[in-house]
Amino acid sequence: ALEATRLGSYTEKSQRYILLDRDYVIPEEIGNTALEADFRGLLARQQDGYRDAYETLANHYRETQPEAWGSTAERRLLEGAAKEDARYFLGLATTGQVGVTLNARSLEGTIRRMAAHALDEVRRLGDALHRVVADIAPSLVRYTEATAYRRKTPESLRAHAGDLLRAPCSSRSGEAGEMVRLIDASAAGEELLLTALIHGHGDCCWNEARQAAERLSSEERRDLVVESLRQIDAHESPLRQFELPEFTFELVLSASCFAQLKRHRIASLICQPYNPRLGCTIPPSFSEAGLTTCFKEIRDASTHLYEKLFEIVPAAATYALTNAHRRRVIFKVNARELYHLSRLRLDAHAQWDIRLLAKDMIRLAQEHMPLVMMLAAGKDRFEDTRAEQLGS
Repeated sequence: ALEATRLGSYTEKSQRYILLDRDYVIPEEIGNTALEADFRGLLARQQDGYRDAYETLANHYRETQPEAWGSTAERRLLEGAAKEDARYFLGLATTGQVGVTLNARSLEGTIRRMAAHALDEVRRLGDALHRVVADIAPSLVRYTEATAYRRKTPESLRAHAGDLLRAPCSSRSGEAGEMVRLIDASAAGEELLLTALIHGHGDCCWNEARQAAERLSSEERRDLVVESLRQIDAHESPLRQFELPEFTFELVLSASCFAQLKRHRIASLICQPYNPRLGCTIPPSFSEAGLTTCFKEIRDASTHLYEKLFEIVPAAATYALTNAHRRRVIFKVNARELYHLSRLRLDAHAQWDIRLLAKDMIRLAQEHMPLVMMLAAGKDRFEDTRAEQLGS
């Protein structure tokens, strides 16, 4: 909820690099209910599972990769791998730390949106944000009350959607491997880019540039895109013209993966709630280290309590789930930002979960617009990809 605004800068203490303490939230909606004791018991199991998983994975890497473990730098990498996989045991009620920089307009919108949120924790955070800025910028952060639009519209739309859907969705696409779908893309994305390149660097109107682009042969089309990318390196973004072609994906991803995807701010991100029906993402290391059975027990316990909570406090039921549980999101992004995503998330140092997601996204984008996305690759593969595509 805090990071929902696009125009903000966020710095989080990453669960990939630190070992967390046993800190968690007891939501107001769950506290003092018949399920509070069950909820606290589940959180303890999740925390114990997290600690045990870290120790088991660290021991596994020490035993299976003794030479790497003997190197200080390599050992840190292996310890980091153990931490980032162990966090799939952690519940979504686990607390974290985040710093945020917002301008007054974005802060005002964030507070107003939080005021209308279904969860008490979010409303309290919005109130706290307002209190710390009220005396600093009283004339800039003024409209912070919940509006009927924000408060009532989601519930009204849920009722309409329920009426329009003939039956509850029974899809288990997350478990069937259909994690990434390209549901829409610019109909003439390559033509858009070619036209924009001519328009941006020629003395002509859009129609004249479009007509010039239409006259290009296949070889000339490729030459023009290659020329726009010839001097680029692994740390630069393509030209602004690459913002015109767009891609819209439907993704099914874990909470751990979503935490990384949402950092790509130049995109439209529309989320459904977490849903146990979509299954869980299980790190491959769990099988290697013998953690799968233990994880599945905690996963099933989390799902079971979620279902019980959903009957009485549906908005707060998600607190029972883990970082491995999944949700559906719509992710709309332009080609320029997709290049940025590919550099970070396809790199060999990227976390494995989002690397797999990004691999499928880039594959689908390249199938649809091969010229536009010809140099989409991780930083570690960029020079090789450039040589393959540009011959230099």
